[in-house]
Amino acid sequence: MYEMLDGELQVNYQITSVKYLERAWLQGNVRSLLHLWEIYSNGSQHIDTDSTKAYAYIWLQTHLRIAQYRHDSRRTPEEREGLVAMKLEFLEHQTSKMGLSELTVAMQLAEQILRANDDCCLDRG
Repeated sequence: MYEMLDGELQVNYQITSVKYLERAWLQGNVRSLLHLWEIYSNGSQHIDTDSTKAYAYIWLQTHLRIAQYRHDSRRTPEEREGLVAMKLEFLEHQTSKMGLSELTVAMQLAEQILRANDDCCLDRG
C-alpha cells in the first residue's frame, strides 16, 4: 500500500510541477519556459516526452531572452551579441532534431502559449 501511495504522490508531484510552471509563465516568469522544455524533452516516469511541446517552449524562451539581451544596457554590444549567438546556436541544434511537420505544429503551439499570456509581449490592438 505504501508503494502505491508513493507512486500516486510522484504522479501528483510531477503533474503539479507542470501546472505550477505553466501558471508561472502566465504570471510573466520566462524562466519557467526553460523548465517546461526540460520536462517535455526528458520526460519522466509519469510525463511522456513531447518534442513538439518541448520545442515550442524552448523557441519561445530563446526569442524572449534574445530580445532581453539585445536591450540590456548593462552589457557591452559584444557581450550582448555573444549571448544572442549562443542562444541561436542552441536553438539551431534543437531545430535540427525536428521534422518540418513537427516544426509547424510547434510554432503554432508557441504562438498559442504566447497569446495565452496577457502580460507578455504582443500588441493586441
